[in-house]
Amino acid sequence: MADNMEKTHNWTIEETRALIEWRAANEARCTGLRNSSATGWEDFISTSGLDISTKQAMKKWNHLKLKYKSLRDPPTGRGVEAGTATAATWQWYGAMDAALQGHHSICPPLVVASNMTATTGGVVSTPASTSSA
Repeated sequence: MADNMEKTHNWTIEETRALIEWRAANEARCTGLRNSSATGWEDFISTSGLDISTKQAMKKWNHLKLKYKSLRDPPTGRGVEAGTATAATWQWYGAMDAALQGHHSICPPLVVASNMTATTGGVVSTPASTSSA
């Protein structure tokens, strides 16, 4: 075994929950800008006391995020007979949904037609057009 190989970490339920909660509370620290993510994960590791690397923490988070995305928007026509996880059965779906709420990369913002009169046939009032000043 090579010296640069990391030892495997089997995440417990408590550790996974702590990771999700910490990441949700510290979203601004993991923006990906100029090593902010690595610094943020280092803070998580020191706070949690886990004997893992920043790479392991980031990998666990990314796997959780990918699983969440795949369950949030499952492919059509796929049954659950094989015992695969669903949004209703995956234990981390609720926590991940709460942690990722408002993420544009996960939940794109609502797009509204810019010309509402063309789509509604009426006049749309805006704060500027209704002010009495």
